[in-house]
Amino acid sequence: MQKSLNDLERFLTGRGYACQRFRETTLAAELPTTAYTNGQGGRSIKVHLSLDPEHGVLVIDTPGAFLLGETKHKEATLDCLNAAAAKTAFVKPHIDPVAGDVRFRVDCMVGQEGLDDDDLLQMLTLIPQVVDRWYSPIKNAVEEGSFDLAESVTLPDEDRLRSLIRRAGGVNRVAALLRISRRDRPGQEIDPSAN
Repeated sequence: MQKSLNDLERFLTGRGYACQRFRETTLAAELPTTAYTNGQGGRSIKVHLSLDPEHGVLVIDTPGAFLLGETKHKEATLDCLNAAAAKTAFVKPHIDPVAGDVRFRVDCMVGQEGLDDDDLLQMLTLIPQVVDRWYSPIKNAVEEGSFDLAESVTLPDEDRLRSLIRRAGGVNRVAALLRISRRDRPGQEIDPSAN
């Protein structure tokens, strides 16, 4: 069964996330961070969750993560975002030229069986981790026009996870193996080498 916005809201509030409706198609929630500081000086980031049933996608977006305003360092900011995107899986930073801000975004495929609760929680957990990781370099690029990728925080167990993924045959193969392990219906085999 596919999830509706009401289902997502019940699920998230049941897990302790304060949510509120924003328009008819968007759910807003606040996620705690450790390094990232929002515009009000708090240690949290606002996320918007929007279902796109036509394309079978749940979009998790962070509007206003970094406000560009009248920054004179757009090239440095773009270079930093490209470097962050190249080194980050799933969560991608980008510039919204209309709003004039830097956002982080995750697109989750919903599929015919609906969105898996574990996957949703994993994506929600990744957003603050990635924002914390790239907070210092992006902030420096926006404000000062320079950045040092060495300032990005390494996620817990990141090197070990990369090694495991490489040894398993890549991200697609790991995803296929996870799908197989979640199946409890005999006779439905997936070939993990079919990437």
